[in-house]
Amino acid sequence: MKKSENSKGIILVCMLGLTLTTCQKEEILKDNQLIPDANAKAAPAPVNANALSEYLSALSDQIEAMVVDETLNWGNGNSLIAKITNTIKSIEKGNTPSINGQLNAFINETESYIDQNILSSEQGEALIDIAENSIFVLEGKFVDSRDGHEYPVVLIGDQIWITENLAYLPDVSPSNFGSGINPYYYVYGYQGTSLAEAKGTYNFKTYGALYNWTSAKTSCPSGWHLPSYDEWTTLVNYSGGLNIAGAVLKETGTSHWTSTNAATTNSTGFTALPGGFRVGDPFYPTYNSFAQIYGFGEWWSATDDNIYNTNSYAHALSLNVSSAVYRRIDNKSSGFSVRCLKD
Repeated sequence: MKKSENSKGIILVCMLGLTLTTCQKEEILKDNQLIPDANAKAAPAPVNANALSEYLSALSDQIEAMVVDETLNWGNGNSLIAKITNTIKSIEKGNTPSINGQLNAFINETESYIDQNILSSEQGEALIDIAENSIFVLEGKFVDSRDGHEYPVVLIGDQIWITENLAYLPDVSPSNFGSGINPYYYVYGYQGTSLAEAKGTYNFKTYGALYNWTSAKTSCPSGWHLPSYDEWTTLVNYSGGLNIAGAVLKETGTSHWTSTNAATTNSTGFTALPGGFRVGDPFYPTYNSFAQIYGFGEWWSATDDNIYNTNSYAHALSLNVSSAVYRRIDNKSSGFSVRCLKD
């Protein structure tokens, strides 16, 4: 059991890589330790030029490999590589129109190779997806057609993430209602059932919604998905590993966090916020209540776990005021935040 039941409010969380390794106790932070700034809003980081250049360099390497194995002849391959090279130069200069022009030219040329049967549809579409993703990242935003909510997006390694907690809210329940099977949606601190009231709260506007695992699995919009355990691991590893990734994933400053260590940079642009959680584990002292806003952020993964020989638990990622990242296994009826990853 990873959570203690003592009256001092100590939560025991386990650090995981690919397997459980060590556990440590984290002091629970009181909800009233921070008075939120009503005007504060998490600002997304600008497009990471280095990340985008690396992403496109990998595309160039793929094309070069196609030339080597004679999928593409030298002339066709070199033409595509030249467009990627020019795109990277434009990224370094911050010339967005040139970047878009080069990438669109790349897409058109690749489509012509598909039409001429020089590349198979599968080969060509794989190249086009990377170019289209690059244009998408440059635009820097995504609008959810279900409710019109606009999310900033960021490229981290070869993954594209929304940089706000998901705020899709088709229903809302008070914290004393929950299930590990049926979908439930919450807004931190809100104990009613009115969607209009819940969406009007500061916590919803700042931290998004909280989801039990069942609702989390299906709440990301079309073209996006709830990241798996392995996909979270890719993000953590790219961000420096368990011991330091929190520092480059969290928002800087104390507009939303109770405190933040000096190493915090948000250099990835992920902009993790401490939205707290709904306690869904009956072994926890504050079962069926909201806890730890301003001090903890918890995000579901799509990967469940048969721990304790039940089907009641799933993997999640946890951040607090330290620089570390914690991999958790928690009850599926808990209410955690969601970050969506592009398909």
